[in-house]
Amino acid sequence: MTGSRTDAPHDFSARRNVSAAPSSPVPLHIWIIVVVMAILWFALGTRIVPQARQHDFLNLYAGGTMALHGPFHQIYNPDAQLQTERQFVPQLPALVPFVRPPFYALALTALAAIPFRWALGAWLALQVTAYVAVLAWGKSRWGPDALLFGAIFLPAALGIASGQDCVFMVAIVAGVVALQERAKETAAGAVLALGLIKFHLFVAWPLILLVQKRWRMLFGGAVVALAEILLSFFLVGSSGLADYVDLLRNPGIARLSPSPELMINVHALTLNLGGNQVYLRLLLVMSVLGLAIAVSLRAPFRNAVLAASVASLLVSPHVYGYDAALLLPSLCFVLFETRSTLPKLLAVFLCSPIPYLLNLAGFPWRMTTPLCLILLLLFLADSRDAGFRLRRAVPAD
Repeated sequence: MTGSRTDAPHDFSARRNVSAAPSSPVPLHIWIIVVVMAILWFALGTRIVPQARQHDFLNLYAGGTMALHGPFHQIYNPDAQLQTERQFVPQLPALVPFVRPPFYALALTALAAIPFRWALGAWLALQVTAYVAVLAWGKSRWGPDALLFGAIFLPAALGIASGQDCVFMVAIVAGVVALQERAKETAAGAVLALGLIKFHLFVAWPLILLVQKRWRMLFGGAVVALAEILLSFFLVGSSGLADYVDLLRNPGIARLSPSPELMINVHALTLNLGGNQVYLRLLLVMSVLGLAIAVSLRAPFRNAVLAASVASLLVSPHVYGYDAALLLPSLCFVLFETRSTLPKLLAVFLCSPIPYLLNLAGFPWRMTTPLCLILLLLFLADSRDAGFRLRRAVPAD
């Protein structure tokens, strides 16, 4: 397969450099940092979790409840959603819409089987467990330093405390990387298709996989994605899917996309720069996709992961700070497996809490994160790690 031959020599070198990672003991200073950050995130979480009970977690629990008790075909009816949510939060002022696809609502029935007063605790425990598993994988892949950067990474902690499911997204990306490195590209594509849970965070992946000619991964992803779509159709029917599209496009739901100027995408940049110019947005979207192609063309798979993840966040119309959690494997690739200094320094900055906290500082500081993501693509496209700068691999005997 062309994509596999292209990255073989480069990936081997990267793996050789981290081959001793699993047996490396974790230094005491890293354990201290991990514990201190865990305490800090717990303290921050105590202030955010009560809000999650009436916002992000509430809509997930309500979606699971409607899927469990029915009628399933009305799950995307705004009035039915609001009525369900007020069963758990009677004074809820407005609808917090459930916008996940039907097949995911079916999975959330397991959550809805737990009484509401206990469900959030179980959900938080699941998210923390999943993130610890990702950090353990990162330590085995890159060594103890990966634990440090994972511990200080605010988007994951913020997503967990908000009752979101962003940790599942970073787990999906980690699973794709782990399977691809074991030459199980079809399985990697199947795992990637689980990203349809939040499909807007994976919009650039098909393009980058096409650029890299990852035919097996595309096949595995297409098969699972088709199965998810068919299952969703079976669950809610054509009318339910039509209601889903209408819900996503409903401008009258204030809590569907609150504070768009605080998002971490190019659309927020245009708003902060003075308006919602269609042509400027289109130019930025095309520029980001062009940089992503330049980074991943004829490059190792790590470049594809980074390019697809960053580009998806930048071009999607609905991305908040905690959605950047899925960048952790990509930032680790930059930190531990690239050769250029500027991308490494920018990756350190993006792993720190600073750019995401600046989102709260008003204009112009709230543009920091999307600008840094664009710069990361630009630096990599202009570095010796860019795909079009790498020599073509010599086919193996």
